[in-house]
This record gives sequence, C-alpha cells and structure tokens, in this order.
Amino acid sequence: MTLTLNRRRLLATGAAGLGLAAVPALRVSPASAAPSAGGSKRTPGTAITLDGASNSRDLGGYVTADGKCVRSGKVFRSGTLAGLTTTGTRQLAALGVKWAFDLRNDAERYLFGKGKVGTVKPWLAPVGNDTEDNPYGPPVAGQVTASVIAEFQSYVSFSSAVISVGSVLRMLAIPGGQPLLFGCDSGSARSGWTAAVLMTVLGVPRAQVNSEFLLSNQTLGGQYLFTEYLDAAFAKVDEIYGDWATFVQIGLGLDAGDITALKSSLLS
Repeated sequence: MTLTLNRRRLLATGAAGLGLAAVPALRVSPASAAPSAGGSKRTPGTAITLDGASNSRDLGGYVTADGKCVRSGKVFRSGTLAGLTTTGTRQLAALGVKWAFDLRNDAERYLFGKGKVGTVKPWLAPVGNDTEDNPYGPPVAGQVTASVIAEFQSYVSFSSAVISVGSVLRMLAIPGGQPLLFGCDSGSARSGWTAAVLMTVLGVPRAQVNSEFLLSNQTLGGQYLFTEYLDAAFAKVDEIYGDWATFVQIGLGLDAGDITALKSSLLS
C-alpha cells in the first residue's frame, strides 16, 4: 500500500484535498465556542481551537444514565499535534492541559513528526498496528467496510491497544492526571474508540456515545465513520472478555477505586 493511501493519512488530509467525493456528514448539532475554564458546562460536542491541529473538541456536556454531567475542560480529543503552531501550543496551554496522549504508533511519529505540545507532558500510547502502512485499507466515503470493522475489532483483540486505551483512563483517575488530551492522526477512529470507552465507563448511554463518535464526520468532510464500527468493537469486547465489567477490570486495568475516582472527578 502506498503512503498516500494510508487510511489514517487520507482522513487527516481530508476528502476534498484528495479529490474524493464527499458524502454529507451526519449533523449532530455541536456547538462551537471558546474554551471555558474551571470545568464549567459546555454544550456536548463543543469544538476547541488548536492552531495546526484539527478535529479537536471537549468531551464535556454529555449526561450519564443517572443524570450526572461530564465536566467540561477536563478531557479533550484531537487529531495529531505534529503540526501544532506556536499559537496552537499556547492555546493548548490555555486549556490547562497537563498530559497529551499520542495514540499514533512509532512509525507514524517518525514519518510525520512528534506532537508539538510545548510545556504539556507527552505520553505515548500507541493503538493499532505497528507499521505506517495500514493493513486495513483506505476508507470509503458513505459505505461501511469490512476492513474498517476489522480495524476497530483490533482495538480490542490487540492487548497492546487495550493497554494504551487503559492508560488514558488510568491517568485520568489519579491526582494530577487532568486536564488531559488524547489524539491520533485524523482524530477519528482511534480517538473515537478511546472516547467511546471513557464515556461508557462513566455511564454515558450508547446513543450519546454514538453521537459523539459521528461528530468527526463533519471535520472529515464526508461520512467515513459509522456506528457499526463501534458496534463491532463493543461486540469484540463481549467475545473476548465475556462482559464489559471484565474488560474494564482485566483489559483496561481499572479497579473499583479507579472508577470511583474517575466518576468523582469527571462527573458533576
């Protein structure tokens, strides 16, 4: 597979830039607003501005099944920070971010650059295959593909990927682990699964988890993400671990105290 057809690079470049036919993305009515400090509430799906990075937003504002709200200003997701400008690093610092988790693999960081995070502490947490050439193939706009389903299943079947996702949640559960940002290349698939796992652990219903996941389609300029991809990963959890609780405990490495700490600090 050639470098330009790598699925992650293709999504990061954008459909229009590669001459692909863009399919209108699903609209979930996110709000775009300036970052707010102190964990104040934002509308779910609020975009944040990081100059040189795309597909960046706050995970706050979503409501759990028991009526609590995910605090804003605590957890952010984004595309790669390799192109972050000086202005972007200042914007990242202004968010109060302490940790920037890079979900890309070593080959991607070598070829496309490390995250430019300024004074924010970087953390490498690769999810997916260990080579730049993605074995799952390029995306197809407007169509669910077996190759992408297989990629999402690999996020659960590869123990290294599960450990990396778990490291994000474990950091969020400890003092000094927040605010935190995690991102991959386009900020869509690997970041999307990580966000879905976190939101599910917090008790956010699947409908909201799906809506948050699909927001990336708007940035990508076409419908490349489908809820079927998340469904495949969640089904793989049941297949391998038997149930969600076992996945959280054995796979992600979170005990009851970690989950209590997560909910205490991230929910209001």
